[in-house]
Amino acid sequence: MGVNIKQVANRANVSPATVSKYLNGIKISAKNYQSIENAVKELNFNINEFARGLRTNKSKTIGILLPELNSPFSMPVISVIENKLMEFGYSTIICDFKSNPQLGKQKLDFMMNKKIDGLIVMPYYLDIKILSEIKIPIVSIDAVIENVDCDCVIIDNAKISYEATNYIIEHGHKKIAAICGPENIYTMQERLKGYVNACSDNKITINPEYIIYGNADMRTGYEAIQKLLDMTEPPTAVFAVNDDLMEGALTALNDRVIKIGEDISFVGFDNVIIANIVNPKLSIVVQPLQKIGETAANLLLSKLREKSDTTKIIKLKAELLRQFSVCKI
Repeated sequence: MGVNIKQVANRANVSPATVSKYLNGIKISAKNYQSIENAVKELNFNINEFARGLRTNKSKTIGILLPELNSPFSMPVISVIENKLMEFGYSTIICDFKSNPQLGKQKLDFMMNKKIDGLIVMPYYLDIKILSEIKIPIVSIDAVIENVDCDCVIIDNAKISYEATNYIIEHGHKKIAAICGPENIYTMQERLKGYVNACSDNKITINPEYIIYGNADMRTGYEAIQKLLDMTEPPTAVFAVNDDLMEGALTALNDRVIKIGEDISFVGFDNVIIANIVNPKLSIVVQPLQKIGETAANLLLSKLREKSDTTKIIKLKAELLRQFSVCKI
């Protein structure tokens, strides 16, 4: 015989009526909700999600939308989110949109048609107006979205970029380039702000030509290095503010036979595997990917349970891994 509601109620130490409310999506206390969730798992109680969805208009499905799936940042974060949501009985629909706004709208429409209960999004390149019209809980990763009712999980980008730039300056460098990606992306703006503030606090005048904008991709990183090295006064150090920009820059330096840590100093972002493969090992900003994923999932779960109208911006601390790619001059 299968497990029944009364057995679940006994294990959770609640009434059968409370279990019934849980099954029908009626709000109950957070304590009782968790007790029932635990009892359902322990007893392997079979919930007919399709039937419950028809009653409650809830699908127990979360959408995850991001510009690129295959990146050192996205994959670990998504894996953590998916595992965390699964613990609470939620499945996921994961879509990337190749940094194409029109495709992003199509993917979002697809998920909304699947009646997702909530959305976790990296909003770069999306039309923010579309997000503002969505009537389900939203959590943004890696960006603060203005005029959209959503929680946000970010690192303190300005602070860690300040630390990375100051680290370069401590080694005697004054000609420091920043490869920044798009000007209109929140993360890039904050990382550039940290670079500018570190230079300003150390009385270093920034050559505007040392700040390179473009797409947040390898090609921009590659072309930026070519441009910087061909200057009459090339920089002595480079700060690449995301993983794709870093990879492109490293490829260009290798093609030009420029020795990192000797001919030029270099600080990158995110990709610890590459940082430890190249010789010498790179100094790099390391984001707390596990914590980002857990925090995003917990914020969304909280909004789904508590129906809170308040929004939260959670800033997590990143670390600067100091290795051997910055030399003294």
